[in-house]
Amino acid sequence: MKKGVSCKDRAIFSEFYRQLEDKNNIFFLYCTTNLLHYVLGNVEFHKNIANMVLITGGLSAEEKEFASKHLNIAVCHLERAYIDFYIWDLVIETSEKNFGWLDIDCFIKDEKIIKDLCNIAPETCLHAVWERKYDFYQYEGILTSTYLVFVNVEIARKIWKELPRISMIPIAFSEDEKKIAFEEYRKLEEDEIVELKKVYPQESENHVGLDTTHYYQMCAVSKGYPIKLVRGLKDNDYSNEIIHLGSCHIMDKIVIGVNRRRFFEKFKLRYSFYLLDSYCDILPGQYKVLWKRYHDNLVRNGINPNMEDIKTKIENFVQLNGISLPMGS
Repeated sequence: MKKGVSCKDRAIFSEFYRQLEDKNNIFFLYCTTNLLHYVLGNVEFHKNIANMVLITGGLSAEEKEFASKHLNIAVCHLERAYIDFYIWDLVIETSEKNFGWLDIDCFIKDEKIIKDLCNIAPETCLHAVWERKYDFYQYEGILTSTYLVFVNVEIARKIWKELPRISMIPIAFSEDEKKIAFEEYRKLEEDEIVELKKVYPQESENHVGLDTTHYYQMCAVSKGYPIKLVRGLKDNDYSNEIIHLGSCHIMDKIVIGVNRRRFFEKFKLRYSFYLLDSYCDILPGQYKVLWKRYHDNLVRNGINPNMEDIKTKIENFVQLNGISLPMGS
């Protein structure tokens, strides 16, 4: 049996999904503890353009109560916290209709991207916005990041039936456990490798592995179901339509290095602090402790934590880079 969501949490989600009134084109969000400020910002930003459903894992009792009362979208509380690829598996195995996945720190300007994603052809396995390339893959086909994806569930079910061991969990190829970059992973059986080589003959040259959902994507392509990009963004690039922050679960720990993306790293630290500060007074008490950790990490990174300066720097960045990310009062 595949490792994944507990039987109890699986039952909780199955019953929750059964009772949803509108199952059409759901965009699932997933969060664990200390991330509700992102969820609040995301729901506020997209409340009129997407059918959003939140799945939570391992929240405190106060967080669960808050989310259920104040988010104004359907919320399913799982008892345990899981890495997101286990939630991917759960949603695919449960969903009756095509669905989207939206990271809580991904912000979309308007519904044009949502509409383009949902308009998926019967033979297309995924619609996506970002293409993800890893040099060590040496793979020429299209692979997408998971920040914003729309899934053809009928194709996913076909592949799940044909390949019963398939999962969205990362795949590790290295025999040296110390060199495996993934927190959790699985290794392919010999017959799976034979099948994979049909579309990925470079598999033997990849000594690292495949990131979340990429094994599924390759298997889908090998069976004739293409991946289509509705936008041509690369890796974690942004545009005037959409931006993905990234690393939201470690925003109180990030250390900015000297690299070409350091200005974006500063921006996402500032914007994350701005979101937390905006909602801190209405969130459970634990978020005041988190606010202090965010504040101290800004200082460690040489960023002025004064909120007026934070807002000014955010506004300057979005205007300079043509990003549509409005600020509140």
